[in-house]
Amino acid sequence: YGYLKFGKKMSGLGFAASSFVQKAGPAFAGFLMSIFMEMSKLDASAEIGAPQPSSAIVTLQVMFWVIPIILSFVCVLLTKKYPIDKQESARIAEELKNRQN
Repeated sequence: YGYLKFGKKMSGLGFAASSFVQKAGPAFAGFLMSIFMEMSKLDASAEIGAPQPSSAIVTLQVMFWVIPIILSFVCVLLTKKYPIDKQESARIAEELKNRQN
């Protein structure tokens, strides 16, 4: 698509962005988790199996169930809005093939 539209191959940009997100995403998630757990009053020094405040339990449930479900739904919506489907991809490939001939 980028080559058809701008005359430049942009696959390297996609790989660079993907690599950046794969590194920055978990770092940002870990940062947010530490903030949420601090706000929920998690007792990190408690023995394994010791009771935790209900706010910490609810925060964990939200972080590991609710937030991923919402983000997955957002990803589905964004994917549905992506303008290049199989037919468009075939049309682009055909047009690029015709340009080379």
